Amino acid sequence: MIERIVHEIRRSFIYYKEQSEGGRVGAIFFIGGASQIKGLVSTLSGEIGDHCQLFNPFQEMDIVLEKGQFEDIVSQGGSLFSSAAALSLGAALAEKKRAIINFLPLELKIKEQIARREFVMVIVGICLIFLLGVAWFNFFIKNKMLKDKLSVVNYQIDRIRYAVKTQEELNQQIEKINQKSALINQMLKQRLDISAILKELASLIPPEILVEEFRMGQVKSTISQVGGEMSQEMHPAPDFEMSASGRSEGDAVPRQKKYRMQIKASIFADYERATEVVEQFRRVLEDRGYFKNIKIKPPELEKISPLGANVQGFSLTPVKLRKFSLEAELVGGE
Repeated sequence: MIERIVHEIRRSFIYYKEQSEGGRVGAIFFIGGASQIKGLVSTLSGEIGDHCQLFNPFQEMDIVLEKGQFEDIVSQGGSLFSSAAALSLGAALAEKKRAIINFLPLELKIKEQIARREFVMVIVGICLIFLLGVAWFNFFIKNKMLKDKLSVVNYQIDRIRYAVKTQEELNQQIEKINQKSALINQMLKQRLDISAILKELASLIPPEILVEEFRMGQVKSTISQVGGEMSQEMHPAPDFEMSASGRSEGDAVPRQKKYRMQIKASIFADYERATEVVEQFRRVLEDRGYFKNIKIKPPELEKISPLGANVQGFSLTPVKLRKFSLEAELVGGE
């Protein structure tokens, strides 16, 4: 048992020397129950080499003991001394107000202080990292919220831009439609109501007249190279040719056009009656106001027989089918 204790104490000495980088243990003091084992301190001191001794608490209290009196107190006090030694040591240190004794070497003490500082720095670093992490997370959340709000604002701006662009396109389309509508209204004002004219014309033709040919169309004027004479040709043509922009080809405003009617007809009567009916038909057309510049090519007059020239009530010309033609310009077609 003693050998094991000695072995552990020597191991402690070696460990202390390694940790203190060459330091040596001066003495080992026994102040607990081990000090009551008879012969233990002296035996260990002999094995280790005068390193073990009893701790005298009275040396810090300025108490003078005679030689051998301390050992007698220890041997007679027994377990009382085991507790009194530690209490007296604490009381002595408190009375003299001495600093707490650090049995570690200076280097280990510095290392311990450095370790404490490093621990504090680590704690501070962890707290700082935590605070930075919280701040970064807060910044990330706010940044994400701002990006979401910005995306919503950009979406609304895009919708407004699209609406404005659509409105501009609609305004352009409305302007084009208005231009086309104005042009069409102008065209309608200039265009003749052919169907109404034809209906009116059909009601005006006397029953004696048999229409053989009817033509109505646009009049184009041409100049003959021989003699410089002007002639008119009537061509059936569409009123206007519209371009995609709503304008007539070549002109900003559609040109007014002349329309002329031509009738070739026959009448079964004598010359006097035929000319009377044709002349009456011409006056009726002029009175209606649809036609102007009416020109008539009357029926041809054959040779008159002198036999019945002086007979009263006798017709000079025979009753037969007589042909005539009529041309007229439509009012409003210019």
